[in-house]
Formats: sequence, C-alpha cells, structure tokens
Amino acid sequence: MKNNLQNIIRLGKIAFINNSPIYYALESGIVSAPCHIVEGLPSQLNGLLSNDQLDMGPISSLEYGRHYKDYLLLPHLSISSYGPVGSVILFSKVPIKELDGCPVLITSASGTSQMLLRLALEEYGVFPQYIEGEIHENLLEEEAVAGLTIGDLALRLKNNKHRFPYYLDLGEVWTGLTGLPFVFAVWAVKKALYTKCPETIHAVHRALLDSKTWGLNHLEAISHHICSRANISPSQCKTYLQKLIFDFEEIHQQGLLLFFSHLSQRGVLQSPVMLEFMEDIKESNR
Repeated sequence: MKNNLQNIIRLGKIAFINNSPIYYALESGIVSAPCHIVEGLPSQLNGLLSNDQLDMGPISSLEYGRHYKDYLLLPHLSISSYGPVGSVILFSKVPIKELDGCPVLITSASGTSQMLLRLALEEYGVFPQYIEGEIHENLLEEEAVAGLTIGDLALRLKNNKHRFPYYLDLGEVWTGLTGLPFVFAVWAVKKALYTKCPETIHAVHRALLDSKTWGLNHLEAISHHICSRANISPSQCKTYLQKLIFDFEEIHQQGLLLFFSHLSQRGVLQSPVMLEFMEDIKESNR
C-alpha cells in the first residue's frame, strides 16, 4: 500500500445508488474514518483491488470466489436480496422462454450477474447467444432481443415498462429456486495488506458499520438526495433501498456458498470456496 505511511485507506465504493446507505454518512462527514473513497463499476473495483490500487471495499461475489485465497471478508457487509432485487434485470422483447438461441446482450460491468443469468435461464431450459457489451438507454434499439442490465440503469429502464414487455428479476429467480438470499457483492481486503495494518483496517470497517446503521435509519433523507441519479422518485428510491440487504450473516453466507457450488459444478470455479473473515486471522494470531 503506497499510502501506508499516512495510514489512509483507499476504500472502494460502487458507483450505483445501491450502496448509498452504507456510505452516505461516511461521505457526509457524519461518520469519520481514515480513508479516501474511490468510486467505480463493480468490474472496475474488482480490478483495482486485485491490482493493489485499492486497499479494501466491495467486490463481486464471483471475484471473491475466483480469488478467495487472496482476500479476507469484512463481517456484516454485503449487497444482497431475498427475492426481487430491482436492479439486476433481464429486459426482453419476447417472452423469456422464447429466448433460446436468440442474441442476448449482457453487461460487462458485472461478471456475477452474468453467471446468475446463465444459471437462471438454464432453469427455464433457455440457452441464448450471449453477447458481452456496454448497455445503455437505447437497449432495445440494438440487434439483441434482450439485455441484462444492472444498477441505476436497470432502475431507469424498469420505469419504461411499455418499452420492455418482459423482464426477469434475477434476485427473485434465485430465491424462488433456492429459498435463500443472493449475495451480489461482499466487502473484502487483501490478506497481505491486513497483516500490515490491521488496526487501520478495523477502524475503517467500524466506520462502515456505523455509517450503515445511520443510513438504514435515514433512508428517506438519503432517498431524497440520491434518487435523481437513477431518475426515480424519492418514494421509489426508498422502496428499492428497503428491499436490499446490507448484512452478511449465516443465511446470506449459505446463499453465497450455494452459488459457488453451482459455479464449481460448471467448471467456472476450480475448487470449493471458503469464506474467510478478518476475525479468522485475528483469532489464529492469538
């Protein structure tokens, strides 16, 4: 960590409104921490943390699964859903079951959502032609019959139901199939960094938890402040944030491990994934 002497942690933040309840108090100065916040798309944050250009922050579930031996998880932090998530959606011009063999555009911003879509459509017996690319507002003007969108864009497109007669909420599909939450992102730190400055890492983690507590108690105020980013109303924003889960307890861990199991069976992950938390290292050093 190049900034180790200053003890300032480079903290990642997803550039969507979905993690605002965790960061709003921190960014507003209501909660303080020795950190500098860096925003990016999920795929960008994965790369920055992997290449040591970030110190800690959210990474996709798939990124953790692929490189879990390099990371430690931060307890009690995730972006999950139990049922509809509202912002990871496949929009389609035709009924979902008619997408077999059709071109489907998938966002390059999230590998986790791509994998979840493949699992979901397999359950429908649907095997489309996936085309990775950038997703934008004029999605249905593309040659693709359907498109996977995430984050704020998915919220905006969902408001145009007349343009998108068919859609599939991937959080809803997962919970319907498994009875478990789906974990889209976790918070992590590189093991190598943690061993160098555990006290600073714990200080930022405590600040994130304090900021999350404040945020969940002030969703209405936060919604008024951030709703324009997704072009939705304050009430729609609050409803959306209330559906999300920001904890990472045993039931969420079960859902994540089941996702990893599915990926291992398909050869996406090469070995069973273990969940290792900062506390595990702390306990082993006692």
